[in-house]
Amino acid sequence: MQSVLLLMASLFILAGTALSVVGFFGLKWLPDVYSRLQATGKVGVFGIILLAVGVFAFGWQQQGGGPMMARAALLFLFLLVVAPTAAHSISSAAYRFGVEPTLGHSQRDDLARDVRKAAEEMLAELDKDGREPNLDAAVEKVEKLDE
Repeated sequence: MQSVLLLMASLFILAGTALSVVGFFGLKWLPDVYSRLQATGKVGVFGIILLAVGVFAFGWQQQGGGPMMARAALLFLFLLVVAPTAAHSISSAAYRFGVEPTLGHSQRDDLARDVRKAAEEMLAELDKDGREPNLDAAVEKVEKLDE
């Protein structure tokens, strides 16, 4: 049983190290913030999680439980919560600052569509008195509200 746990721990640690290295090279070589977030947010985090699982298995093999396992479990939970939130915050900030993807434009822009829809709904409410709607002014107003 001990050798099986040690083998599992070693495999998880090797796989986690390999994924972390791939995430590093993605961060180093990919051209824009969105591509780099994909490399670090997915591959790098999964590499760290595999490393934590390997440490968890190694701790189980060495100590039968204990503080090393608790730390690995806390790291695992922390990464599951923080990594997607951080990636979303960085990509949202890049979008709002107008950073364009260098690998081509995306096919959809859901945020721009949602802002335009909200502006149209706001105009419909404002246009009840028969005035001519000004869509660009409404979009600017919605964007100011969003800040």
